[in-house]
Amino acid sequence: MELRRHGVSYVSLWPGAVRTETITGFIRDSPLETPSDIQFAQLVASGETPEMSGLCIVALATDKKLLKKSGRVHLTSDLASEYGLVDVDGETPSHYLAGVGLGTWVLVGEAAVSGWAADPGLLVRPGVRA
Repeated sequence: MELRRHGVSYVSLWPGAVRTETITGFIRDSPLETPSDIQFAQLVASGETPEMSGLCIVALATDKKLLKKSGRVHLTSDLASEYGLVDVDGETPSHYLAGVGLGTWVLVGEAAVSGWAADPGLLVRPGVRA
């Protein structure tokens, strides 16, 4: 059901690489043996904190023009740029679509995600098909 006529907005928020405890622990405890492993570790090291998504949600929730953003995918890097947000570590999120050579990139709708995907206890590396 289309809820825009009722003033209800919905958006999909897509962060870039996020430095969660799980993924940073995995990188810390795993050997970096291939160029792809090293590139992934560098991508995560330069990634955003989990709090960046929260900052974007607050900015969206207080945006008087939120209905115009409804029904779309929004990258946290784009929202940070649009709203002038800075991550809690003092960094501005990098636009991960600009990441050349960071593994296999797959287009999904209006956004792109890395070939890396996390699943409980499983890490799928670029180019590996499940």
